[in-house]
Amino acid sequence: FVNIIFSSQKIYIIANRSALSLGHFFFFQLKKMISDVFLLSNFDDGIFDMLREMGPEDVILAISFPRFTKLTINFAQYAKKGGAKLISVTDKKTSPLYKISDVCLFCPYESSAFFNSNVAAMALLNATLSEMFNQKHNSTISNLKKEAAIRLKLDLLRSKG
Repeated sequence: FVNIIFSSQKIYIIANRSALSLGHFFFFQLKKMISDVFLLSNFDDGIFDMLREMGPEDVILAISFPRFTKLTINFAQYAKKGGAKLISVTDKKTSPLYKISDVCLFCPYESSAFFNSNVAAMALLNATLSEMFNQKHNSTISNLKKEAAIRLKLDLLRSKG
């Protein structure tokens, strides 16, 4: 599925509620490798502008677990109907994302606590990013050096704690 991401024109990540931290992590790291990456959540009404611009050359990464948010599911369905490729991260084949996904990655989510666990999903996303970095090593290092130079020029980092 990494080749689907690399061959797409734009990458949209949709995640809400307990999955939002996962989506943000993946966005933050992937943005260091690829320019056209967008994080969509219910905090941004610009999400509807993105739907208008999306097409068959794009890919959506939808992350959702029980209790599946309608915004994530409806967005994924709409994008899929518009021809975009859909990669999903979810818990089981009973997930509403499973049947509409081009690639569906499963992670255990249930926990004995009152909240569920994102640990497996974070490990999966981390491994995915590592593989992507291995494939885009040189360009990513170049991007990181440019970013470091900008931070230095703007005096954004402290050299001592």
